[in-house]
Amino acid sequence: MNQQYFLRELILIRLISALEVYLIDNIKYISANNIFIFKTNEPISFTTAEIISYDSITEIFEKLITRDCRKLSSDGFIKIMTYYNTKFKLNISSIFPGEKTMNEYHDRRHLFVHRLGKTDEYYRHKYNVKNVGLSINETYLLKAFEDIKLYAKFIDKATNTLIENKPDPKSSKSETLIVFKFNYEEELPEFLNTDFRFWHNDKLVSAKDIIKNISVLEDKCVEVVLFGLSLKVTAFYKNAKSYVTGKKGFSDFQTIQQIDYGIPIQSEKRRRKKKRRIVDEQTIEKVKNIQPKQPWKKGVHIEVAKILEIKKSLVQGAISELIKRGLFKHQVDGKIIE
Repeated sequence: MNQQYFLRELILIRLISALEVYLIDNIKYISANNIFIFKTNEPISFTTAEIISYDSITEIFEKLITRDCRKLSSDGFIKIMTYYNTKFKLNISSIFPGEKTMNEYHDRRHLFVHRLGKTDEYYRHKYNVKNVGLSINETYLLKAFEDIKLYAKFIDKATNTLIENKPDPKSSKSETLIVFKFNYEEELPEFLNTDFRFWHNDKLVSAKDIIKNISVLEDKCVEVVLFGLSLKVTAFYKNAKSYVTGKKGFSDFQTIQQIDYGIPIQSEKRRRKKKRRIVDEQTIEKVKNIQPKQPWKKGVHIEVAKILEIKKSLVQGAISELIKRGLFKHQVDGKIIE
C-alpha cells in the first residue's frame, strides 16, 4: 500500500516537472517560428568580448532566449506564467483548470520534493488545509492528468495562433536574393570564407550573415547564393564581382538570379513615375488634331500611334494630358463619363 502512495507521489512530481519543461521548451519553439514577437525596446547588455565572439545576430538572439529559459527553469511556475503574459500577451493563468488549481499542483509537488509531503503554514493557510501530511489518491492523480492534458492542449492552440499571425518579414524590411557563379583556377577567393568582413558606408558586412550556400560545380566553377538586407547583399555582390573580374585566376562571372523583397510601396510608385515619358507639346497637338470625335472605340490610341508613327505610350500620355486640360472627356469602355 505504501508503495502505491509513493508511486503516485513520484508520478505527480514527474507530471508537473514535465509541464514546466514543456512550457519552457515552447518558448524556444515560438522564438524559432516568430522572432518578431520578442521585439521590444528593453535594453540588453553584452561585453565587447561577447559581441566580437558572435558570428551572427542569430547567435545573439539564441543567447538571450537561452538565458531567459535557464532562469525560468529555476524560478518556478508563477514566473513562467508572468513571462507568457509579458512576452506573448498570453494569460495562461486564467485558462482551465484555473490559476488556483494549477498553483496547488505545483505547491503540492514542491512539498513532496522538499518536505516529503509535510505541509507548512503557508500551504495550510492558502488552501485551507489542516492536515500535517499530504497524500495522493487515485482520483486526485487522474484529475491532475486530465487537467494538465487540457491545459497543454490550450497552450498548443495559442502557440499556433502566435506563429500563424507573425508579420511578413519581407513587408517590414528590404531584402535581396542574389545567385552568381564564376570559374577559378586554383583556390576559392577569400570573400567566400565565413570570417570575411568589410565596411561599406558605415555598415559592417559579414560573409557569414548573407552567404546561404556555396556549391562547387564541375570544371572548377562555384555557385554562391546570397540573401539578407539589400544594402549588405548588394555591397557584398559588387565586392565579389569586382574581385573576380579584376584578378588573375578567375573568370566567367555570371549573375544567375536577383530578386528584391520588401520594396516599400511608395518607392515602387516613385520608380514607376520616373519611367513615365514626358510628352512634348508638339506631340500633344498632333494627337489632338488627329483624334476622332468621342466616344472613341476601344484601342483608338493604337491606330493614332500607327498614323503618327510614334509609341502607343506617348499617345496615351497625350490623351491623358488633353483630358486634364478639359479638351477631351473621360470615357470607360467606349462610354463618356461626364
